[in-house]
Amino acid sequence: YYRSQLNFIGGLGVIVLAVAVLPLLGIGGAKLYQSEMPGPFKDDKLTPRLADTSRTLWITYSLLGIACIVCYRLAGMPLFDAICHGISTVSLGGFSTHSESIGYFNNYLVELVAGSFSLLSAFNFTLWYIVISRKTIKPLIRDIELRFFLLIALGVIIVTSFQVWHIGMYDLHGSFIHS
Repeated sequence: YYRSQLNFIGGLGVIVLAVAVLPLLGIGGAKLYQSEMPGPFKDDKLTPRLADTSRTLWITYSLLGIACIVCYRLAGMPLFDAICHGISTVSLGGFSTHSESIGYFNNYLVELVAGSFSLLSAFNFTLWYIVISRKTIKPLIRDIELRFFLLIALGVIIVTSFQVWHIGMYDLHGSFIHS
């Protein structure tokens, strides 16, 4: 649990640390915030104060983590494993409570949750905040960074699937499932 928790906290912890500690040292955290936020929204302030923005991003990040934990539980994963895997998935840490990782569960739904939330967690969290606050998915559709990312991910999945199928490891359907 400890490694998963540290990974989760570290996911957005750099920004919170900058907002909380650097101003006490006389160093502004706004520049670090801008350097840590990718994409077209990095020059826009989400809320008037940097501390409020940081809190909002942490809430968004935490809600995604909770949703991941709930989905793992619904897929049949025990609670402790769901918590550890959920916070590790959202932080993209890849830690597991078992040496076989996700394969230990031998459950297609668990694998689907892991893949889906890994993909969702790789999105820009500023973009997630805008989607939630405006209650529309239009920013997701319009974001060029996200479109490019999804195009690359789809390309990698297709190439990997055909390679796995070509060497005979799985049939065509199974190769897409395992990619």
